[in-house]
Amino acid sequence: MTTPASIDVDVVVDALRHQLSVAWSMLDVSLPDSEPLDVEELVRPRGAGGWTVHEVDGRWRAELVLPEPDGIGTPSIAWHEWHVIWWWTNVHRSLDGRPPLEHDEVPWPGPGRARASITDLHDRWQRVLDGLTAADLLRGDRSAWPYADDRPLLQTLGWVDVELMKNLGELHLLRASR
Repeated sequence: MTTPASIDVDVVVDALRHQLSVAWSMLDVSLPDSEPLDVEELVRPRGAGGWTVHEVDGRWRAELVLPEPDGIGTPSIAWHEWHVIWWWTNVHRSLDGRPPLEHDEVPWPGPGRARASITDLHDRWQRVLDGLTAADLLRGDRSAWPYADDRPLLQTLGWVDVELMKNLGELHLLRASR
């Protein structure tokens, strides 16, 4: 059985930081500041039935059905940007002991602003990693989202790196194929 005393938190956090830096290195390729896209390009789904965002009462709201049905088309660039913001916001909320937000409670920030929002979430995540203890890594009460069980926080921390890499890779492919 793993105990806090048997975990070298510095080694674990260094590994998580390395994974995060690999994923984060894709940001300039996936969301380049130098190549802004217009709203039409950002919100256009890339396949029939693909999800996107819609402006409703001055806020951009994302389409989402959970559990995700089979056969949805490729979502829009804006939807992918929103998705990173939505799930990372909810991971932070879970770590703070707050309930997750529904998808319609987290707006897409709009053209040209997603990168700043994602960067803010990344910077907050770095501070989370800075403050971890060995006991934190094994706690199940801080992993209420995205998981519904009491799995160790360490699994959520690793999931964040994987999910970020996946999402930035998807964004890169969408931008490259436009």
